[in-house]
Amino acid sequence: MVVNRIRPRFRLELPLPPAAVIERIRGRLAEPDCPCRSIGSEAHRLVELRVHEHERHFWSPMLSVKVSDDEAGEGSVIDGLVGPNPSVWTLFAMVYMGLWTMVMFAGILGVVQWMLGESVWGLWVTVGLLGALGCAYAMSQVGQRLAAPQTAMLRGVLTEALELDG
Repeated sequence: MVVNRIRPRFRLELPLPPAAVIERIRGRLAEPDCPCRSIGSEAHRLVELRVHEHERHFWSPMLSVKVSDDEAGEGSVIDGLVGPNPSVWTLFAMVYMGLWTMVMFAGILGVVQWMLGESVWGLWVTVGLLGALGCAYAMSQVGQRLAAPQTAMLRGVLTEALELDG
């Protein structure tokens, strides 16, 4: 699996009805050797696969699977989304948003200082904040690489449950 996407998505089309797809996933998750657990809503055809708590770490991923009818009404479409725990996702979203806001204000301050002929320390702050953004992005990439084995495991459980070839 390519790791350089922030929240990779995938789509599968199966000839099975959605109820059968969900039943296969639930059946695989009920097996004693299953390396993950599930939460979700059968009414909404949504299943989230998560790593067991004793194996979970800060960067552990989760796999959200939404099962819907295909356009012909004969099979099903699975939309999958791999991402971090929602609290980690929210943390990084807030860090990015906060840093970009500070970059904008520091950049405006630096340009105003430059136009007034004063010391342009605001532009230096902007450069430092852009460096902090780069560090946050690098941390997210390191986290994705640390989570890659668990991501592959979650995807493998789904593949086994649906009896796909990979």
